[in-house]
Amino acid sequence: MAKVKSKNELSVLEVVFNGLKTYLFNLDIFVRYLSFPVLGTFLGAFLLFVINYCFVTNLEKLQASNPIFQNMTIVFTLLLVLTIPGFLIMIKAFVDYIIAFGAINSMCVLGEKRIIDVFDHNEIIKRRFAPYCVLIFVLSIILGFLSFPLFIPVMIIALVFLSLAVQVFTLEENASPFDALGRSIQLVKSRFWLVFFVMILIFLISYIICPYLITWAISKTPLLSILANPVEKYISLLPVAEINTTLSELQLPYKFDTIIFAESIVNTCLMTIVTMYMLPFRCACCTELYKGLSNNNPEQYIKEEKETIKTKKKFKVKKKGNQ
Repeated sequence: MAKVKSKNELSVLEVVFNGLKTYLFNLDIFVRYLSFPVLGTFLGAFLLFVINYCFVTNLEKLQASNPIFQNMTIVFTLLLVLTIPGFLIMIKAFVDYIIAFGAINSMCVLGEKRIIDVFDHNEIIKRRFAPYCVLIFVLSIILGFLSFPLFIPVMIIALVFLSLAVQVFTLEENASPFDALGRSIQLVKSRFWLVFFVMILIFLISYIICPYLITWAISKTPLLSILANPVEKYISLLPVAEINTTLSELQLPYKFDTIIFAESIVNTCLMTIVTMYMLPFRCACCTELYKGLSNNNPEQYIKEEKETIKTKKKFKVKKKGNQ
């Protein structure tokens, strides 16, 4: 087992470099692992819009062929039912992504060059899913409340102090949601500026540099137009002429262009996808921080948890075989 550096030996660049190294060495594993949590969110949204678009654009034909579609209660009920598949896919993808947010920390803490048994780490979170959801909810409420423009400086400070809460919950045995929050504050307090600058670099790399570089590269290919065309057809349903007339009357130097707007939506979606796929990089950096700032032995705890999960799986397989 590699020796964990003390909190005074940690450096910003080393933490980020180690996190990036873990991410890149396991990039193919992370991409496969996050494929449904990331792409499922957009697949669900796509189904929501496309199914409803097809229904609305063909509503007049349906009304002409069958009087039942003249009843607006039935029409709205059908619209609601048609949203269910896409909505369920989005919910499942969101839950899987939240689980991954915790599970990736236990993957990274073992210090393995190549991560194995990724879905065993999911079970570590699922075994304590209810308190984990409480932790995520409390963090969302705190940071959401502080996201008002007046509180932005306070939110940044809070974000730094609470940045290791998920790592504490995942990597410390029997840590409650509020224990995780308190322990995170305690750990960060000892090296606040180290954590602050690590968070700045994580933000720059995973939220700005990588997403912008990748979307810029895509914009130089025909792929952007291919992706934007179906979006532009949906946007064309809006009263574009009326919107532009209103903008002209207000003497605003803008024109609502459906193609440009569609490309902006696609670019935003692509940047969001890249940012979501970089979750393991963010988790790896925070896990490096946790290992350096805490005096615990999280590797041993995670190994024991994995062994327990494997034993239970073998028992279930054996039980099924005997039936």
